Amino acid sequence: MRFTALILLGLLPAQLLPAGTQSGLFLNELLANTPQSWLELVNQSEQSAVLSGCELRITQPTASQTWTFGPDTELGPGSFLVLSRAETGLQFPATGGRVELRSPAGKVIDALDYGPQLPAESIGRIGNQWALLTAPSPGNENGPAAPLGDLTAVRINEWRLNSPSQAGWVELFNPNQRPVDLADSLLLDRIPDAKPFYFYPLSFL
Repeated sequence: MRFTALILLGLLPAQLLPAGTQSGLFLNELLANTPQSWLELVNQSEQSAVLSGCELRITQPTASQTWTFGPDTELGPGSFLVLSRAETGLQFPATGGRVELRSPAGKVIDALDYGPQLPAESIGRIGNQWALLTAPSPGNENGPAAPLGDLTAVRINEWRLNSPSQAGWVELFNPNQRPVDLADSLLLDRIPDAKPFYFYPLSFL
C-alpha cells in the first residue's frame, strides 16, 4: 500500500516531547484518525489514581477542547481507561496537536505532541517511547511497534503557491509499502527569510 498526505504549510510548529510523569499515571495510546477517536490512560503505580476534577485538554494552533473527569473517578493500579469521543465529546485531531492530562490544580501530569496520523492506526507508549503500533489495543498492553519504510524515499509530489484566495500547500508522496515517520524532518523554502516547517513528533505518512 502506498501512502499520500496533503501537508498545509505552517499548520504545526515543532515542539519537544515532555518528560514523563512521576505519579505513574500516563497517556498510553491514541487513535485519532477515525470518526470515533479515543485516548487511553494507564496507571502504572501500585495505588489507585484519583482522576476526579482532572482535565483533558487538546490544543491546536487555532482551537482547543477540554473535558473534566466527574466526581468519584479513580483508575486502579495497573489498569487502563479508554476515553472515547462518544463519552467525552472530544475529537482528537487527525492532523496533529497536543494532548494534556492536567490535575485539578492545573498541573500537567502527562502530555503528548503528535503530528498527522494514519487512518484507523494508533500510536502508543512502548516503555518510555511512543511509536506507531501494529494494531490498536484499547484496554490492553500495547503491542509491538509497526515496521516503517525508508524516509529518504519520500518525494515532493505536487505544490501550490500562496494566492489571495488560497493558502499554499505541498503534497508529499511515500512510494514505500510501509508508512514512514516524518519526525525530525523539515520542509525548507529557499525564498529569503522563509521559515522552515518542522514536523511534529509522531508524524506518519
